[in-house]
Amino acid sequence: MLRVREDNIVTSTMQQRNGRYLDLANALGTSAKLWMNLQATWDLDRAIKRRQVA
Repeated sequence: MLRVREDNIVTSTMQQRNGRYLDLANALGTSAKLWMNLQATWDLDRAIKRRQVA
């Protein structure tokens, strides 16, 4: 049951992020994919840095 709840939280968070990407793209005349890629790159760089420190 806990796993299902965690999956729902992750899905909800991703949907909220996707909405923000669409809002940014619309406001700035870019694509939502641009913002998704920027976020993914940022997240990956942070994960790499955390592993290098550990």
